Amino acid sequence: LWAVHDRGFLPNSNPLEKLNHPVFIPLEDFVRDLPAQISTGIVQQNIRNLPHIEQSILEETLKTEQEMERAMLLYCMLGHAYINGECGGKQSISIGTNSLPSNIGAPWLWLSSQLDRPPILSYASIVLYNWKLLDENLPIELNNITILNRFLGIVDEEWFFKIHVIIEFKASKIISSVIKILNLINHFEEDQTTQTHKRFTIHDEMTKMILGLREVNKTLLQLSQRCDPYIFYNCLRFFLASFADGQGRKDGLIFAGTHKNGCPMKFTGASGAQSSILPMLDTFLGVEHKNDTLSKIIADLVAYMPSPHRSFLKSIKPGILRHFISSQRHFFPQFVSTYDVILEEIVRFRKKHLSYAAKYIVRQVKQTTDNNSNSNNKLEVTGTGGTPFMKYLTEHLKETKRQQFGFKYSQTARVIGLLKDVHGLLPEWMRGPEARVMDVEPQFESQRKAKVVFVLFVVVFCVFVLTSLLL
Repeated sequence: LWAVHDRGFLPNSNPLEKLNHPVFIPLEDFVRDLPAQISTGIVQQNIRNLPHIEQSILEETLKTEQEMERAMLLYCMLGHAYINGECGGKQSISIGTNSLPSNIGAPWLWLSSQLDRPPILSYASIVLYNWKLLDENLPIELNNITILNRFLGIVDEEWFFKIHVIIEFKASKIISSVIKILNLINHFEEDQTTQTHKRFTIHDEMTKMILGLREVNKTLLQLSQRCDPYIFYNCLRFFLASFADGQGRKDGLIFAGTHKNGCPMKFTGASGAQSSILPMLDTFLGVEHKNDTLSKIIADLVAYMPSPHRSFLKSIKPGILRHFISSQRHFFPQFVSTYDVILEEIVRFRKKHLSYAAKYIVRQVKQTTDNNSNSNNKLEVTGTGGTPFMKYLTEHLKETKRQQFGFKYSQTARVIGLLKDVHGLLPEWMRGPEARVMDVEPQFESQRKAKVVFVLFVVVFCVFVLTSLLL
């Protein structure tokens, strides 16, 4: 179902709109009417009355990955509606149940094992496999897709998920370029007569990555147009919540009547951090995570991605593009500045993501706390994935900036290079590779000359003061 062609991490074939086998009709009808079911206030009772589809029937009827993904979405929607739907999503996170009936839990666990993803509503189910084209003759665009299934059936919910689908589609150009560059680098040494051509081709693909990232950033900017922060935080967010610490059901979720009965299971809720786009770029570009806690969070989130996505990420040698540029920049100076522009676009994305996190969650938490000043409960600021997202996103932003060649040059290498220019004391071998970035970065030349003049002035001044004191 998934491979990198024209759609990036979206499935190549459109997600199934429904399962046609008669055994799934009651589930399909219920999920189709889920917003109305949730509004009844007795959604748990109605879900318990749904038929229990035995594993043997699931094995017999679900033959393709498309069918399994559709069934997974159905049970994710039913499971999260059962847990949080009784209060219509209105801050029901501390009120909802922590135990699922077997007619939902057992099939959900089986599908989870088949798809190799945890039994929870993940980004893969709610975004990647939850959309359809309005006109199949037209491309994937905001005005030509709709979301298949929703909890609340409101514009804000529809828009929120549609934006993420379009981001995934716009990123397909980036992923395509990454694959082409990987292939060129892996075969770079095979024929030295073609290396010059390969350098130009790699640089062209890096330029395409920049254009793709700009389209992604442009799409992200549209999120706030039709998704209100208050609605997101107070209604939609609870249906995406984790079954883990900091998300209400701190002891996890119990799958009653299954082999896991009585053993609470903890999982991370749907989050944009479960998308494969940025982890792929971080690995490819060599964005390193120094923080051990942050590294563990990232590693844990990878488990919620579709299995083919995880395999693709594992196939990328960490920092392969950065290492290649470090070895080739004296032959092709443009690599350095283009690489830095790619990172700058990712910085822009992460800055905007951070601002949305503050707007859609932190400010809403503050307003909720202010409105309930008499409450003794302290609301914990975590994302839908249950992570301390402000720290997570801020650290990610810093780490991305630190990987820019220009950043390291400005922080350390400029000083070493400047000392050589002023005093001529340091031999070439002492300068290190990062210091020689100035040799291929002409935009730093004027800054370098200004620094030289300044340092010369300081040196002359110090000599004058010392001479005066000695005399």
